[in-house]
Amino acid sequence: MKKIIVIILCFTLCIMLAGCTQVSKSEKTATHTYAMILMPDGSIIKGEYSTYTRLSDNYATVKVDGVKYYLHEWRIVLWEE
Repeated sequence: MKKIIVIILCFTLCIMLAGCTQVSKSEKTATHTYAMILMPDGSIIKGEYSTYTRLSDNYATVKVDGVKYYLHEWRIVLWEE
């Protein structure tokens, strides 16, 4: 009987520790209106953006002036004027 309880507890613990994350979220228009992106070559892209989507593993997509960029979140700054 003790073995069955231990097995059930271990199984429950495994299920609780296995987390699920959402890989992709639908695009939503954010409240901010301007974005600045630091590109790998050091150049900076600045302009109005229409969509910003957070993805898994700290990556995001942002559409600035009609061009969609896929990059790490720390390279994006969003603000309102």
